[in-house]
Amino acid sequence: MKLQPLHLAVLTCSTLACLGSSRLFAQSDNPLEICIDYHCKHRSIVTPTVEEWATILKPFARPADTPGMERQQIKRSIAYFEQVVGRHTPTADDLLRNQGEDIPGQLDCIAESNNPRVYLQALFNKRQLRWHAPGQRVKRSTWIFNVHWAASLVEKAGGAQHVIDSWYGSNGQEPLIQPLQQWLNR
Repeated sequence: MKLQPLHLAVLTCSTLACLGSSRLFAQSDNPLEICIDYHCKHRSIVTPTVEEWATILKPFARPADTPGMERQQIKRSIAYFEQVVGRHTPTADDLLRNQGEDIPGQLDCIAESNNPRVYLQALFNKRQLRWHAPGQRVKRSTWIFNVHWAASLVEKAGGAQHVIDSWYGSNGQEPLIQPLQQWLNR
């Protein structure tokens, strides 16, 4: 199974007039469409502030020398994304796995596969990813009713695929990142 990078259109400014007095290249103008409940039934638009973007991008302050180093940066950044988004949505109360379907903001693996994909695309659009590109959502199933979804990442050189699975942790914890085949084999 070959995963293809996800590409979204990016709107950019071509003049200095686009720079606001309190904005750094309008970084806070990048809205994120986030799942906020089971099965991604409801979404919320979150637009991080300049300060929140600074926190989210902090792991990338030094360019990664290797794909493995970049995956560590991505893990930390996704944890920061979740913390920032949790300030603006009920997802701050998201518990690990599926503990509490009736709790507002509780996410299942469907939502937990969508949100990291949104975060990866934002990092990609901001040119923070040197070694990777966002991949498609992936699923594994051992039984017809035991399906599990996660986000994926594709190495630009060679196409090695990795899974980003934030379902295993509570909001703001670093997600699991592992090679796709290892994740498929559990």
